[in-house]
Amino acid sequence: MGARAIGSVSNWSPRGKLLLLLLGMTGLRAWMAVSIPLLGGEAYYWLWGRFPAAGYYDHPPMVGYISRICFGWINGSPLAARSGPILLGFVSALLVYQLTLELFQNSRTAWRAAALFSLVPIFDAMCVLIEPDNSLLLFSVLTWLLFWKALQRESSLGLWVLAGLAAGLALLSKLHAWALLPPLYGTLLFSPSKRRLLRQAGPWLAVLAALVVVSPNFLWNSRHDWVTYTHAWRRSGLQRP
Repeated sequence: MGARAIGSVSNWSPRGKLLLLLLGMTGLRAWMAVSIPLLGGEAYYWLWGRFPAAGYYDHPPMVGYISRICFGWINGSPLAARSGPILLGFVSALLVYQLTLELFQNSRTAWRAAALFSLVPIFDAMCVLIEPDNSLLLFSVLTWLLFWKALQRESSLGLWVLAGLAAGLALLSKLHAWALLPPLYGTLLFSPSKRRLLRQAGPWLAVLAALVVVSPNFLWNSRHDWVTYTHAWRRSGLQRP
């Protein structure tokens, strides 16, 4: 019976295998969320969801928004508090699958990439612990996926705008996301077949959309002496200009 069951699973489609793996990993992560008390940093980010704002001292506000949306308002439940990371981890793996499928047009390669992503310990931890990296990861992969789709359908302004919106949400997740856009536009600049797109509206609408999304955090920082950025600069150990 066991060998027959294993054989039947091996005949599943790559997407079906991925869903089975993700359901199993989600159950394991839920058990871990219940078993491990909230760490100090997690409790700090969880509190952001209780006091939503357009910005905070050391990070942009997305981790607080996710906590507020995903049951973080329930008191006394580590599982409820960590439901956001668990859900975002599930969706991130699906996006990794779709991005790999778009790039290589091979469902087996896509399944392996998403499975590896789901099993790597550092990513697995980010699918349980409350961190700004949870949404940074998801929105970064979503930005890459939409940017790639926009490149394939160059005239679709809607895809460019969606890519920009995703990038803006990544920028609201963590300051590291500012390293996300330059390589994408470097690809356009140094690709002979795609360089002409820089003379079209699509890529610049994406930039505008990203800036619109992140603008409330800019405004908040402008009213608080740019505290998020100055704090990040001090932590970097770089000298002031």
